[in-house]
Amino acid sequence: MEENYISVETPVEVEVKKKRKAPSPFYGFLIGGLIGAGIALLSAPYSGQETRNRLREKSIEIKDKAVETAQETRHKIEDAARQGTERVISIKDRGQSVLNEQKKNVESAAVGIREGVRTYVQEGQHPEETSLTTNVNTTDIMETKTDISDTGPYGPGSAP
Repeated sequence: MEENYISVETPVEVEVKKKRKAPSPFYGFLIGGLIGAGIALLSAPYSGQETRNRLREKSIEIKDKAVETAQETRHKIEDAARQGTERVISIKDRGQSVLNEQKKNVESAAVGIREGVRTYVQEGQHPEETSLTTNVNTTDIMETKTDISDTGPYGPGSAP
């Protein structure tokens, strides 16, 4: 048996998906530049020790930049999560207030119905004893019916 599920995304998931785009060409240039710099250092006419020191310094720079970028990304994700949580709480609060308002309306209607039934029962009226009074008698209704049946689709006297 195959079950169908509806996927519901939270605001946080939506924000993360928005930010999770394909990497921009800038990152490709940056990585290519770093690789080129590494190759240039390796093929440079420096002594082995000096080249190793330069590589070590560059790797520390790259590591520091990666840590900084990771921290910025983490802060952005935390902000998005916080904003998403605030939105969810706001929507929940609005929904709860609407629910409470509608609950009061239903309770008020129920009280009105109960009072109406109680009044009806206290007055001792029952459906078979209650009659509606109208100013129309049955002969008027029969004459109206006859008049209507003499009328066609285009007014009086146009009946076939």
